[in-house]
Amino acid sequence: MKKSTFDAVIVGGGAAGLFAAVQASTRGRRILLLEKNSRCGKKLLITGKGRCNVPNASTAEVALKKFPL
Repeated sequence: MKKSTFDAVIVGGGAAGLFAAVQASTRGRRILLLEKNSRCGKKLLITGKGRCNVPNASTAEVALKKFPL
């Protein structure tokens, strides 16, 4: 078995973990990103209590209902 080495291990593939991994990798660091969900960033899709996730296929009326006036 080949041994792998990493410069950093990031636990959690949410917004902060993804941001940290990208920033570290742009600086040439080798990163191991660990996430318990089936894919990284999965929980970001359900944030905003329905207000931030307006699908492109919705009508203007549906979109306006998502934003309190």
